[in-house]
Amino acid sequence: MALLLDSEAQFDLRIAECKVPDTLRDALKGNGIDTLATLSYSFGQPEQAIDHDAFAQWVRTLDPRATMGAVASLRRLTFESQTQLLAILKEQVTAPDTAVKRIPQAEREARMTLVHELTSLKTPDRILDIEANKIVVKDKEDKLEVPAHTSLQVLEALKRRGIALDFGDCVGFIERERYVQTLFEHLHREPPQGYQRCTIAQCRQGSLEEGH
Repeated sequence: MALLLDSEAQFDLRIAECKVPDTLRDALKGNGIDTLATLSYSFGQPEQAIDHDAFAQWVRTLDPRATMGAVASLRRLTFESQTQLLAILKEQVTAPDTAVKRIPQAEREARMTLVHELTSLKTPDRILDIEANKIVVKDKEDKLEVPAHTSLQVLEALKRRGIALDFGDCVGFIERERYVQTLFEHLHREPPQGYQRCTIAQCRQGSLEEGH
């Protein structure tokens, strides 16, 4: 649930679902309020009742054109975020080891969009098969495991691993790509006298030993 409150994508989704106007949304973001967590403390604090008149006045300092409906929508979202935050804090105190991190759908989609490789879908290979005495064209099924012996195969495998690590918020895709490229540059370097050229197996092992 913590990811739910710290996700900017989730914030945008709830803003839209609660029908908060774009002008008010932009005003919030312009003041650094771009997650449900920051919204929770932007006016008052959790467990304190939200005074309607004071809240409306605060909203109109952000957007003087905010209507009564806009004020009500943002008040609802603020109350919702404060309630969720209290639930998270309670869970962290009572059961810190059992809390499961779940990535919200909006955050999942945002991360997948950022990793541009996932947006370029490859056309599946076609194969000929015989069904009921007829030749038919079928999509070739993708294997869960593929060989990774050549430098290109290993590079593609490491790139897929980088996507998974970026998706899991372990390490940024761009940063890891730079590290992988540095490893593969050793393949083209002339070794010192008395030493052998770096191998693809060593590059692959290097990525594992460095925790990547």
